[in-house]
Amino acid sequence: MSDVIKIESIINGIDDTAQVEDVQFGQLIAAFEKRGFGALLMLPALIALSPLSVVPGIPTVCGLSIMLISVQLLYGRQHIWLPSKLSKVKLKASRVKKAAQILRPIGRRLDLMLIPRWEFVDSKAFFWLAAIICAVSGLFMVPLEVVPFAVTIPNLIVFVIALGICTNDGVVALVGVGIAMLAVATAISMLL
Repeated sequence: MSDVIKIESIINGIDDTAQVEDVQFGQLIAAFEKRGFGALLMLPALIALSPLSVVPGIPTVCGLSIMLISVQLLYGRQHIWLPSKLSKVKLKASRVKKAAQILRPIGRRLDLMLIPRWEFVDSKAFFWLAAIICAVSGLFMVPLEVVPFAVTIPNLIVFVIALGICTNDGVVALVGVGIAMLAVATAISMLL
């Protein structure tokens, strides 16, 4: 069984990394690399759900990061690589700290509600399913950035799956998979 990671500790980690004037996106990823798959995916998902997402280009950076992290985890890489352009994207420390301040109470509430249950999230099959869904969702965030609030659905999918993995809560992880299936069904029905 994997360790349960508190959401508030992830948010605190984001806040702690933002001690300098400008924070590079790669620095944030490096700080979370040892916390596991769920935390690595949750970091860009949290950034894209925070007020930082209104900054042009941030949803694209987060989406590409989610996609690259997911694909590399599928291939079993131990160290996550991001292209230098992506890892050198700078975020203002003041904005990162403000986003962490807004997200911290939400993280505290989530930590109280989420418990380890249906612990299949540790299985290899679920790991692969989650990584594939997150990679596709991250990829869709890139073109959807031009439509206001359109990145919310693929980002929500990644966030909920990562939340379930971090907290070892299979119910929450299944909700993320369900949202993904609903999004695919909706998209197909719109095309037909």
